[in-house]
Amino acid sequence: MMQFRQLHSGSEGNLYEIIAANGKRLLIDPGVTWAKVLKALNYDLSGIVGCLASHVHADHCKSIRDVMTFGINVYASKKTFASQNLLQHRKTRVVADKTLIRMEEFQVLCFATNHDCEGSLGFVVRESATNEYLLFATDTSHITQRFPFKFSIVAVECSYDEVWLRDKVAAGEIDERLAERLLTSHMSKANCMAYLNDYVDRSKLRELHLIHMSGTNIDRQRTAAEFKNEFFVEVKTI
Repeated sequence: MMQFRQLHSGSEGNLYEIIAANGKRLLIDPGVTWAKVLKALNYDLSGIVGCLASHVHADHCKSIRDVMTFGINVYASKKTFASQNLLQHRKTRVVADKTLIRMEEFQVLCFATNHDCEGSLGFVVRESATNEYLLFATDTSHITQRFPFKFSIVAVECSYDEVWLRDKVAAGEIDERLAERLLTSHMSKANCMAYLNDYVDRSKLRELHLIHMSGTNIDRQRTAAEFKNEFFVEVKTI
């Protein structure tokens, strides 16, 4: 079976890994230092066929230059590469909304997301040996696309609890500008659950990963329990 691992997740830095049935690996969002990337991967870069970067913010693309230095192709939008002065690098692979990528065991469909920067992307990943599909979407206020795939794994942002956030603003416990940015550029618990209920065929879903959770603006344990009770699948957070 295809596997998905959350290695780092959140505003302090991100890193995710997909592992195919034959052991081939795909990285997503190397947004921590290269030392942390290596440690998270147990200093093993074998079998990595590529790396996806969702957008320009450092907590998602901090180490893409290091990834390239080790001979791994990175797939991201033109805006993301431009932010790192990497448009001319030999390992740069520019993609955009609706781009289809083929990397050995993986086929990846890129799709536009709704964040506060240009060129932000989500990804639908198919693992060819098992014909399993994975949905990955982070740093987006909502998802507009309805995909015709039966996902085995969904990894989707569940950044904050809007009720909790508004209560904290009212109590003066969080800066209003930060709260406004969360409301307009990140996915709330309610939006996450609504998308899964309304637009995702869950007949084959076996794992739900809630990613990029804001430590002070959502209760991870309670939220995971709520999603498990709603969808009757294994729910993972870090």
